[in-house]
Amino acid sequence: MLKRILAISVYILGAVALGLFGAGAKTAVSVYLENQRQQNASFPTLPRVRPGDRLLVVAPHPDDETLGCGGLIQQATSSGASVLVVILTNGDAFPACTASMTKKITLKPDDYLLVGRIRQRESLAALSIQGVPESNIVFLGYPDRGLLHMWTSNWSTPKTGRYTRVSHVPYDDVFSPSAPYTGLSLLSDLVHLILKFEPTILAIPHPNDDHPDHQAAGCFAVAALEAVRSMGEFPDPPPTLLTYLVHRGDWPVPQGLRDRRLVPPKALANLDTKWFVLPLSREQKIKKLEAVHAYRSQMSLPNERRFLLSFVRRNELFGTYPWIEESETDSKHSLAPWMNILDPTDDSVKRDFQPAADIAEVSLRKQEKALELRMVTKGRLAPWITYVFHIRSLNSSDAHSSRYERIVIGPNARFIPSGSTLVRHGNSLIVRIPANQLGSGDYIMLCGNTMIGQLTLDRTAWRTLRASL
Repeated sequence: MLKRILAISVYILGAVALGLFGAGAKTAVSVYLENQRQQNASFPTLPRVRPGDRLLVVAPHPDDETLGCGGLIQQATSSGASVLVVILTNGDAFPACTASMTKKITLKPDDYLLVGRIRQRESLAALSIQGVPESNIVFLGYPDRGLLHMWTSNWSTPKTGRYTRVSHVPYDDVFSPSAPYTGLSLLSDLVHLILKFEPTILAIPHPNDDHPDHQAAGCFAVAALEAVRSMGEFPDPPPTLLTYLVHRGDWPVPQGLRDRRLVPPKALANLDTKWFVLPLSREQKIKKLEAVHAYRSQMSLPNERRFLLSFVRRNELFGTYPWIEESETDSKHSLAPWMNILDPTDDSVKRDFQPAADIAEVSLRKQEKALELRMVTKGRLAPWITYVFHIRSLNSSDAHSSRYERIVIGPNARFIPSGSTLVRHGNSLIVRIPANQLGSGDYIMLCGNTMIGQLTLDRTAWRTLRASL
């Protein structure tokens, strides 16, 4: 028995050592070092906010607005520009934070709602330090850890909060009290706010952010912009769309309060985002640090404290959001060109060990009465991997007609629309879908992911494809 325990222990230690240090493969240490080396990379400076600008910041949770955009907000307020901060959730689904704040082991829904109210007050305090009055801060109160569900499966049917156990906005001092937890409701709120505020600059989460709420927040913001554009209410020129990154694996590096630059992780540095840095003055860094300390519920947790302090650096980091446009069919070819969503490869240990699940790109192209979806992976397709496409077709003038489809090809499940065909070849998977299976719309938002069982190995960004159905 002792020998068996020792053998298992040696196996576990060996697996951990391989993941950390490896033998020529991608490892946790090599990913860390790649991100470290980005300190020497050069990026252009973000153009300054002008006095007449109107900056709208969309944040998934209380604290994201300061982590990603605190310096930008300060520069906007000091220049005389208008600033509106919209916070989509109250961060009311964080068990460790709730246990810490309530000093309880057994937590009830009311405990999570209490912390949601505390976190709301923390954002008010943090933004006040950075020059934003309470009248320019809007809370929506939608479910923490529930935004991606609202974007996909809870578009018109309310989502029930995982810990609060409510299916409507439970707070009073929010934009739409008692609004249902649906994608339609959140989209409507954002459309109204954009129409009223008329931003010239919009800052939203980067589509390659790892956090599902951040991914969905970006999707909703882009969908709201498209809805405003369809109404003919888009200003000329249209608002500048900036993205900010908060969650991406072992990043920023090293974590904690450091006098260093904030630079993109290696995996995203040369993908399809054009990155800009926003240098911060000493006074702006001091104010941002003071604002971060206002999030006492988060700063009381050692890991969260170290992570939040990682964003108080010499600069902030912003990227562009390029729409993927439909191209004209080449007269020499009968096939339309692919519209490609690129994804980094070799960017984590688990994907390096499963190249069949390491996505290089997800693509779409229109054919006569059909759409073709393609997923390309680093290695040859494997029978034990599940491949998934997520598609939301949207009509920018009629959100109610939006359709979501989840196409699954795997060893234990297969869900493809009726009349579809499937082709596997090497490292490429193509699904051809009758266009009438996806409803109608003037643009599509697409994402892909791979899984083993219930474990997600890779996921691309959700991206906007301007291709009508």
